[in-house]
Formats: sequence, structure tokens, C-alpha cells
Amino acid sequence: MRNPAALFWTFVLCHGIVWTLTPTISLPNGLLDTMTVLSWGSHWQWGYETHPPLAAWIAEVSAQVTGKALWGVYLSGQLVILTCFWAVWRFARDFVSQEYALLSVLLLEGVYYYSYETPAFNHNLVQLALWALTVLCLWLSLSSGRIGYWLLCGVMIGLGFLNKYDMIFLLVPFLVLMLLNAQARKHLGKPGPYIAAVVAAAVVAPHVYWVLKNDFTTITYALARATSGRSKGPFLNHLVHPLIFAFGQALVLTPVFIMMGMLASRTLVRKAEVADRGLAREFLFTATLGPFLAYLVVSAITGFSLTMRWGTPLWSFVGVFILYHLRPALTDAALRRFRYVFLGFAALWVITFVGNYIFVPALTGHVWRGHLPGQAIADYVTTQWVRRYGTPLPIVGGDRWLADNVGFYSPDRPDVYADLDPRKSPWTNDEEFKQRGGVIIWTWHAPIDGTALPYRWRTRFPGASVQPGASFAWQTSAAIPPLQIAWALVPPASFGSSP
Repeated sequence: MRNPAALFWTFVLCHGIVWTLTPTISLPNGLLDTMTVLSWGSHWQWGYETHPPLAAWIAEVSAQVTGKALWGVYLSGQLVILTCFWAVWRFARDFVSQEYALLSVLLLEGVYYYSYETPAFNHNLVQLALWALTVLCLWLSLSSGRIGYWLLCGVMIGLGFLNKYDMIFLLVPFLVLMLLNAQARKHLGKPGPYIAAVVAAAVVAPHVYWVLKNDFTTITYALARATSGRSKGPFLNHLVHPLIFAFGQALVLTPVFIMMGMLASRTLVRKAEVADRGLAREFLFTATLGPFLAYLVVSAITGFSLTMRWGTPLWSFVGVFILYHLRPALTDAALRRFRYVFLGFAALWVITFVGNYIFVPALTGHVWRGHLPGQAIADYVTTQWVRRYGTPLPIVGGDRWLADNVGFYSPDRPDVYADLDPRKSPWTNDEEFKQRGGVIIWTWHAPIDGTALPYRWRTRFPGASVQPGASFAWQTSAAIPPLQIAWALVPPASFGSSP
């Protein structure tokens, strides 16, 4: 294998281009998570109803830089993946040869978290880079002891918590490592770890203040999500939930095992020496399996259910771990087999994604959220508002999915009042809505009455005037019944009670 570094950069460049263009070309509308973080990000807060703010900030900046083009968000997603790949590449070179380091990254192409899932820009995606960078900084800190690396480590940990609380599942296993490993334990008597802790605390402090001021909404959500799984019984939950998660993650890693099988050989190369080898082996085990085992332990103790997507950042170092221990001989035949299977999985994810949004509706009659006519709906209600009141649309509320789309695609970028719930949209409330006016939007179909405001909102907005419903064609060539939209105008206080 010649020039692994050049091959690495060629791969990440091609991966980024393919997975920026694939959703840009085949996805007519932003996906659920993408539209949610864009809705959040347009209201600069230190936290949102379910998560800390970092992913939403990144999405909003990406959209603004590219003139509200979603390809900018897709590109940012690929920059996140590139960062993750680079961290794995840099980390692996301290453990294995450059050839194995390259293969460690290429193996991740088989894991759909790094490809098929990336057009949905969300906190799990951003955490891929932050977990990988944190592991790299921890390794550099423990292996060198340099204060600069500990500072970087604190920044990465702080940003990780500023993105998603699952950073705790990465840190606890490494804390256990530092207590049990003699070489790592020496650092507890030095200032490095404590400097990192102070830096991390400083980074996340504004969000902590926000959580305290907002009734712990993100923590309440996390606990509710963990307890929302279907109960198998008071005792079985503690066994079944971790087993389901473990089985699901094994399925996710199946392509990695298949690609490794292509490298199988009776010949093994001699393991190269690595500095601090005892620490290296235990550190690599902790980076690869520590967070996964932490999830299983917590689920087994509490009975909490584990969502499959929580496994997104777990496996960045699985290739390094396998190759560090197996070290197969990289014969021409083995590399040729690997290349064919690698390209096969890379193509599979692209074909599956494109097929899902272009061909599946025609074959099954089913549409996805990515087919929503978000731009057309936003243009329609914005035009109607401006025609009636002559001012930019200030607020859109109602059905969260529709409101998020109008909030993004409307040229006025109105504030989003998600589900008309001030807990979900703390930047506005009923009083402000009635003062400034806006649009309430929801879907309707028989037996739901589209000519009256839903009962749960009727008493709160007695001045709302329901407008004639509108139909919008889904963004697909398939013969799918149109989407029926009901909507109402809430007049600004300055215009009286009826539009």
C-alpha cells in the first residue's frame, strides 16, 4: 500500500463530496432533525427543550453562510465527519502503522452512522467529532503530560457537554481507567486533569445557568426518553433493554466484521512496539468499548431503554482496536478483496439513500418527511399574511413539523412557536403571539375538521380566523394524495380581533 496519507485525504475528500451532493440532489426537503435544529438555531439560546445548543448553532451558521441553502448544512455535516476521521487517523498512528491507520478509517465507511445518517444534521452527528477529538486529546494528555493537551481536552469535553449530555458515558470509563491504571493514575497528582476540568466547566457554565433558569427541561427530557421504551416487566427491563441495544449495535458493526474478514490471512505481522504499551492497550480498550459497556451497565441497573441512535459516537475506534490486536498481513489478494467490499458498502449506502427518496414512493405509495413541500407551504402562508397585513410574518405556530418548515423556508424567517407550547419555544408565548400576530398551521384529514381551530388551541386564541384549507403536492413524481393543510390567521393587536 503506497502513501497511506495521500489515500486518507483522497478518501475523506471523496466521502465529503459524495455525501454533500447526495442529499442535495435527491432530498427535496430538509429532514426532521435538520429542520428542528435550524428552528432552534434561529433563536440564539444557551439551550433548547431537549438538548444543549451547539448543534443548532452550527446548523444555523451553516445555513446563513450559504444563503439559507441546505447544502451548506449538509457540507457542515461532512466537515464533522472529516474531523472525526482525522482524529481517528491521528490517534491510530500512535498505535499501529500508517497502513493500518488508513484501514481503521476506511472500515468506518461500512457503518451507516458515518454515511447514510449524516444528511440528518443533529446532535448525534456533531458528537461523532467531539467524542473522537476528546479521545485523541485524552490520549495525548496522558501519554505526554503536556498542559497544552490538557487545555484542549477541557475545551473538547466542554463542547461535548454543550452539544449532548452523553459525553458522561465517555468520561466515566476514562475516569475509571485513571483510577485503575498505574501510569494514568500518576496524572491525578499533577495539575493537568484539574485544569481540563476547570476549562470544561467554564465552557459549559452558561448552559448550566440556562438549565437552572428553565426548570431542568433538557434533563427532564433525557430521563423521559430513557423511560419511554415499552416495558417488558419490572425485572425483564433490566435484561431485555441492554440486550436489545447490544444486538442492534452488533448489526450496525456487521459491515466492519465483513470487511475485516476480507483481510483475513493465516499470516500475522509482528506487533510493533508502542510507547507506554500497557497504558496504550488499556486506553484503546476504554476508547472502543468503555462507553458501550457504560450504557449497558446503566440500562441493566435502571431498566432504562436505549435508543439505537445513541450508539452513533460509540464506534469510531473499533477499527483501530481490531487491527491493533489482529494485525493481518496486508497481501495483495487481501487488499483487493477489501477494496471490492469497501466500495460495495460505500455504494450501498448511497444507492439506498437515493432509492429511499426517489424510488420508494412510486413502489410503495409511502412518502417520507424529506418529501414535504416545505418551500411551497411557507411561500403560500407568507404571501397570504403579507397580502392581508402588509408586514413580514412575525410568528408561525402549531404543528411543530410544519411550523419548523415555514420558519426556515419563509423569506421572513418568523419565530417558531412549536406546538404552541412555551416550554418548547421559550422565546415567545401566547401573549406575544396575540400582540404581534402570526399564523397557526396544522395538517388535517377526515375525520379531523379542517374548518375549525383544534379544540386545544381554540380557547387560547379566540381571535384566530381559520382560513380555507390548502392542498400541496408532495415533492415526488409518484401518484401520492396531496398534503392537506389547515391554517388560521392570528391578527396583530393593532388590527383588531378579526382579519
